[in-house]
Amino acid sequence: GRLVRQNTVRERTTFLYESVAPVPFLNLPIAEYSLSEGDGVRIYHFPGDSVGGSRVLESIEKGQQLLSTWFGPLSSPPDLVVMEIPEMWGSQASLTGGIIQTADVFGERGSMAPIYHELTHLWNARDLDLPSARWNEGLATFLQLRMAHELDGENLDDAARRIADRIVTQAAQTPAISSIPFSRYGEVGLTDLSYRVGCLMFYSLYSEMGQASFDDAIGDFYQSHKDRGWTFDGLVSHLQARWPADLTGFFREWIYTTGWYDQLQTGISPAAIGFER
Repeated sequence: GRLVRQNTVRERTTFLYESVAPVPFLNLPIAEYSLSEGDGVRIYHFPGDSVGGSRVLESIEKGQQLLSTWFGPLSSPPDLVVMEIPEMWGSQASLTGGIIQTADVFGERGSMAPIYHELTHLWNARDLDLPSARWNEGLATFLQLRMAHELDGENLDDAARRIADRIVTQAAQTPAISSIPFSRYGEVGLTDLSYRVGCLMFYSLYSEMGQASFDDAIGDFYQSHKDRGWTFDGLVSHLQARWPADLTGFFREWIYTTGWYDQLQTGISPAAIGFER
């Protein structure tokens, strides 16, 4: 929110904040913050994290430019506020509400991947699925890997391979991975899986389409839906319309069945799942 006015009577001060656009919530963390400012970005960080605050500011400025190049401009010019919160409190992002980001990112050697993840959510249209499988979390996880590759020199393929290995290992404790398809994650309360399964799905699609075609398709989906919202089935239809090859088998393996897992556990690269090689 932005400060509209403050009024002090005796020893009591009342602050009035408002959002930059209609929104059902405001983030108002209160602490002894220090402030780092850039072009359209304000970082409120704990006093001991000034170095980390500068790193976050630089990463956000570079990240916004990269995402704009990939997917086009946001629905409104960014006036972004990032607020540091204690670790394990739960990060989140909103174009109007700003980003609340856990303290681990602000450490001098902290990875910028979590802030990249939250930043990509600014390029999400409103989710109309109820309950939602939250495919946007899978896209954000994939895009954070891409951004870490572009901006920090991390290897995209290695990162995707680590996520694949983690899913196979996790399946022993979470049998639902092998029996419940992605499309039903919201219905059965398994959206924690949306981050990793969705990440591998978009990684596979990106590997097949190539960067230019993938970015054009995702960017056009955002630009054409940012004012009216989106659904998972709408995304499927959009991607099929933007790609000349038949994607029926791809969507069947990744979204409507657990065929992706059957292949992944045999050692097939996630980039190859859903496509005949």
